[in-house]
Formats: sequence, C-alpha cells, structure tokens
Amino acid sequence: MCGSRPCDSPSCTWSEAHRARCEARTVMRWPAQNRKAYYAKVAEKRGDAAARQLVADVSTEWRIGGDRLQRA
Repeated sequence: MCGSRPCDSPSCTWSEAHRARCEARTVMRWPAQNRKAYYAKVAEKRGDAAARQLVADVSTEWRIGGDRLQRA
C-alpha cells in the first residue's frame, strides 16, 4: 500500500519513477521552444545528466502515447 513513502507497486504514486513520468508527460505537451528552455533550466538546476534523462523520458512518452495527443 502506498503512503508517505514509495513502495514496490507499479502503480505507486509516491515514487520517483511516477514523478518523472508525470513531468515527462507534462513537458511533452509544450511547444518545442518551451521544452528547450525547460531542459536548459533542468540542466542548470539538476545537472546535464538529469536534463538528458528528461529528454529521453519525453521521447519515450511520445512513443507510448504521443499519437493520442496529435489526434486530440
């Protein structure tokens, strides 16, 4: 059962993985210019590796469900 700490459940909404997916799904909906600016801020605050991971996560989310956004 999820609570104030992450658990091993794939549906846990307290986990870092869930937070990262939510961030990626949010960022993927933004215009390219806004995404690039956000990636630069992430690199500045969290480091280059975190920015690269976010870019990869956004790409993954596009592959998973981006076609739904284009039809909406």
